[in-house]
Amino acid sequence: MNSADQRGPLISILTAGSVLTILAAIAALSWVYLARNDDWRGWVFALPSTTGVIAIILLRRLTRPTTSR
Repeated sequence: MNSADQRGPLISILTAGSVLTILAAIAALSWVYLARNDDWRGWVFALPSTTGVIAIILLRRLTRPTTSR
């Protein structure tokens, strides 16, 4: 395996991790905003970003390669 083959999965893992981190930050800030101000702007960001975080975590767990020994 050359270095180009090894870099592909690493970049996809890092990209998924950074998207997850950004979505988690948006979700956390949105829920803090909702706790302080109960208006529509908090819900617009809190629900989709929280759903995105849950979806990414589930997809990463479901698509994880299984190791058989």
